[in-house]
Amino acid sequence: MSSNETPLSEAQVWSMYWAGGQRNSCLAAHRESDQQELSNYWRKLAQQLPKHARVLDLACGNGAVAYALQDSRADITIDAVDKSELNPVTAAGEQYSCPAGQSKLSFHAKLDILDLPEKFNNYDLICSQFGIEYAGLLAIPEMLERRLKLGGRLAFLIHNKNGDLYESSCKKINEYKVLREAGLLRLMQSYLRSLLKENVEQQSADRQALELAGQQYMGLEVGTKPISGAIFDAISQLLSLSQQDVSGARKGFDALSMRISAEQNRLEQMVAAAQSEDQIKKFDALFLPSTYIERKISDFHIGTDKEQYLLAWEYSARLK
Repeated sequence: MSSNETPLSEAQVWSMYWAGGQRNSCLAAHRESDQQELSNYWRKLAQQLPKHARVLDLACGNGAVAYALQDSRADITIDAVDKSELNPVTAAGEQYSCPAGQSKLSFHAKLDILDLPEKFNNYDLICSQFGIEYAGLLAIPEMLERRLKLGGRLAFLIHNKNGDLYESSCKKINEYKVLREAGLLRLMQSYLRSLLKENVEQQSADRQALELAGQQYMGLEVGTKPISGAIFDAISQLLSLSQQDVSGARKGFDALSMRISAEQNRLEQMVAAAQSEDQIKKFDALFLPSTYIERKISDFHIGTDKEQYLLAWEYSARLK
């Protein structure tokens, strides 16, 4: 992050992520089959809903859950809500639009799920895939009861602190931290400044320091360094560009720094939101037996038998 850069808010971090058009944000393996398996989970759930059911998708992102539900049941009405700005795209890769009166799926951006307008009520299903835990699980149950129909259902996939995604995210965060400690971004910024000032002597010193820091970093033990490789490539491209367009290289560096900060922040939010077994049980204890039935907590695995991994907590309940 450059010295004059304002830290991003939590919503801004996710707005930047969703701007790329992604649907699924939280898979330990980026296999298409895993994304399909998640979609199938929600499609099966949609088949259990009554005709013309109303669904509230909390912290919806770009609509991974909403699209899966809609694919399975064209008759249901879905309100998909998120605190960040969204960029949902269709299966054809086109920007999603919701013509008035012509679609049963509506995206509502920049809405806090803990402070929704009263019109968001009377739902047959309230669901979320890696969303409600970011708002704080213990604050969620009170809000849910006001918005469910009698007999309405809850279905949540929640970050699991014992899962592979949590472990891989921690490794990536550590890689970002080591990268920063190595000073590569700071030295790149210094080099570009010396180019702008046309200080030849300082340029040479900064370039040598940057190359030395890169060599030293590559000798460190930081997992498989999947992030580092992409950043090294980006720095190499910026160094090449700086020989012809210093101003353009500086803008490119600022954009790179912003992306790095946003992704590190996003991963840190994810890790902080992950729930231990004790935490998920405290959450469940807030759903009183006199009010909710069919309550269920279980591990949610994904993948084939040979490559299966623990992804989430699965939580469900029904309002009496």
